[in-house]
Amino acid sequence: MPQPIFVFVQLEFPWILGPVDGRYLVRSPGDPEPESVVVFESLESGGDRSVRGSIARRLSGATVEPEPDPAPVPTSRVTIIDPVPLSAEVQARSWLEDLDSSKDLHGHLETLNRVLHLHLLASSDPYSLDVSPA
Repeated sequence: MPQPIFVFVQLEFPWILGPVDGRYLVRSPGDPEPESVVVFESLESGGDRSVRGSIARRLSGATVEPEPDPAPVPTSRVTIIDPVPLSAEVQARSWLEDLDSSKDLHGHLETLNRVLHLHLLASSDPYSLDVSPA
């Protein structure tokens, strides 16, 4: 049996978006079938030393006291998945050829902002923000 192929978009933000890490189903009002699956994942970026800087110090022969590592920065990764798989690889290739990245991105951001708005209502989180392509 062939592996199912799902359409998805993955976005990363340099801050924590708000909802707890996990998978969330998005449904249209009155429709029991999921419209999208939104996956939130919190990450940390940075925190490791620059390899180039340490190589340059070794090549110059300079003795330099070690600096503290930079503080890790919390980030968020969001994956928005269409729950209906494509029927074949040919259909997936066709979808890629017809892709309008600007239009599709705006549609996925609408879905994400809907989830963020619902999170704001449910949690009264004053720091929950809408996101945009900018």
